[in-house]
Amino acid sequence: MLHAAACSLADRLTALDMGACRLSSGEVWEALGALTHLRQLGMRLHSNADTRVLCELAALSRLAGLHSLALTKQAAYFPEHRRFCASNIAVPVTGEALSVLSGAWGGSLRELRLALCRTDFTREGLTGLAGLGALTSLALLVEGGGGPGATRRGSGGAGWSGLAGSGSSSLGSSPTLSSLAGGGGAGSA
Repeated sequence: MLHAAACSLADRLTALDMGACRLSSGEVWEALGALTHLRQLGMRLHSNADTRVLCELAALSRLAGLHSLALTKQAAYFPEHRRFCASNIAVPVTGEALSVLSGAWGGSLRELRLALCRTDFTREGLTGLAGLGALTSLALLVEGGGGPGATRRGSGGAGWSGLAGSGSSSLGSSPTLSSLAGGGGAGSA
C-alpha cells in the first residue's frame, strides 16, 4: 500500500505520519525513499515476526530535505506468549549510518526523536549525531533489552548513563552533542 501511495504522491507529499504493524521486512524503507519531497516523517513500528527485521536508517538518505524525523519502535503482541514483548525490529544507529545521513541531512534536519532499544544505539552512532549541523532538537528515548524475550522496562536517569544501561533516557532540545559521544552527562543547553 505504501508503494502505491509513494508512486502517486511522491512529487507533492511533504509530511507523513505512519504506523506499520506486523512489519515483516525492511521493505517500508524502500518505499519511503521514493517520497523525496518529505519534510516531516513520523513512524511507529512494531513486528512480531519470527525473525529479526532489519531497518537501515541510511536507506532514508534519499529524503535530503527532511526537517523532522520521529521514529518509535513499539512493543509487539506475541499471541503464543500471551503478552507484549520487545519488537523484533532492529534499527541500528551506527557510525556508518549517521555518516550517510549527515551527508544527506546535515543542513536540513532540525528535529530528531528516536525511541528505540538500548541494543540499537552504538557509541559511534551517537558520535555521528554531531554531523547533523542543523539539529536543534534531539530526543533519545532508550528502552532496555532488545529481543522478543526482553520485557523489562526501566525508568532510569538522563544522560549517557541511561544509554549505557537499561532504562529510559530523554535528551531534550539542543544538547551538547560532543558530550553524548564522550561519555559525559548531557542535557538541555
